[in-house]
Amino acid sequence: MEIRSFDGTAEELSAFVVSTWKASYTGAVAVPNWTAEYFRWQLQVDSVDNRQHLVGAYDGSKLAGVVLYFPRRFELDGQNIAGAHASWLSVHADYRRQGIGGLLKSAAMDRSREQELLFHVGYVFHGSKKSIGPRFWLNSKKSVENPGQSLGPNVGFWARALDARRVARWSVNATERLLARIGRPFVPAPTVKLNASAVVRRFQEADLAQCVELANDATRHCNLRLLWDSTTLKRHLEGFGKCLVAARNDSVQGFIAYHSLVFSGQCNERVGVIDMICVSRMDHSFAAALLDSVLTDLQRIGAIVALKLRCRDYPSFLFRRWGWFPSAAHSRTLFSWTGKRFDHSPIHRSHLLWR
Repeated sequence: MEIRSFDGTAEELSAFVVSTWKASYTGAVAVPNWTAEYFRWQLQVDSVDNRQHLVGAYDGSKLAGVVLYFPRRFELDGQNIAGAHASWLSVHADYRRQGIGGLLKSAAMDRSREQELLFHVGYVFHGSKKSIGPRFWLNSKKSVENPGQSLGPNVGFWARALDARRVARWSVNATERLLARIGRPFVPAPTVKLNASAVVRRFQEADLAQCVELANDATRHCNLRLLWDSTTLKRHLEGFGKCLVAARNDSVQGFIAYHSLVFSGQCNERVGVIDMICVSRMDHSFAAALLDSVLTDLQRIGAIVALKLRCRDYPSFLFRRWGWFPSAAHSRTLFSWTGKRFDHSPIHRSHLLWR
């Protein structure tokens, strides 16, 4: 078994990761269909310089497993540090229980150490008995106490049904299916109410400087947060990523970034994922109108539900409205440290992406 950088195409990476996850979780967990376009957006797969972040395990020429990450700047307890969002650990069923996951993790840590990244952050899903993650990452008390690993808060989602009938047909969770059927007559369609001076529109490149300022201002209350600059935010808001901005008198006052993917549950349906809600300079009614504009856009492209990670990087009033409900906190934030563990205060509010 050789550990080296993934050397295939974005299409091949998508096919391998999605098929591996479907083989493990179909019928138990809704699996995102991460497309080639999605991986190009998140990981810049076509760039030779970024192949070092795509770690593959090969049996000759056959791909047996991958783990993927992308470096970012974070602020933790006021200190600007280099880290990475990591996810998509995938080992083909034919190669399980051979230590390949451990080899991939070790190689990713070695590469990150060389790149002077202090940690990887990701999520361990424990919401299903079929989940492999807890057995791999948290398989013993010793693993939790490992100085190279530490646990952060549990996280779940805020969810908003956009088509309750289709949610009831699609969800793999019996309780969610029942709630969708019962609640269907009572879930209103999103409505957008704007006064004459307010505008909600698509993000334009001319908005970038204001959006960078808004992104870092809106997340200042988080003791762990992603830091945004013009390069990282522009890439996130364009192409596969979508963004609506709210403006008054040609001045951008807030924005919401989101994307959508098809998820395989009991059937295939499109799901909207809200990544960033930056409305700290907006009044409540304008912020609510912006969020409802995003829901309307997701509904237009066929999404049946919208999700936002519950990590407290948003104003809570936006989700304490009729139609939104909190899902169980079914994932645990996990830090893997490339060297000495960074001592930090408990993380009560964070601004991270769900990946």
